[in-house]
Amino acid sequence: MLSDYALTHDRCAVCHWQKYRVGRALHIHHLQGGVARVHATFNVVLLCERCHTCVHDRLPGVPELSKGHILWAKRDADPEQYSTRDIARLTHRKRLPYRATRIPQFFLDERLRNRRGKNG
Repeated sequence: MLSDYALTHDRCAVCHWQKYRVGRALHIHHLQGGVARVHATFNVVLLCERCHTCVHDRLPGVPELSKGHILWAKRDADPEQYSTRDIARLTHRKRLPYRATRIPQFFLDERLRNRRGKNG
């Protein structure tokens, strides 16, 4: 299941770093971790190692990424499976302690650079 998800997604959901671009590996991140961790596609998102680190730790000069930011990125990465309504149902049903939150401008600017193929 996880390998299928990684094969069908070619970039970081937050900054759009491309899968085969040198410099950062891509990681699978679980939206719900711990005991509730499920390896289903609704619960995973592809993140580059820098964005993945920003979810778990602070990096100098890079804004923090909250779980709410990652939920927003998941909606962007999988819009046909993860609409705003689906997220609202998920947060209510699973009682997630966070809501989808807009991704910081720092990462949106990097998305544009990465989509244009410019180093950033």
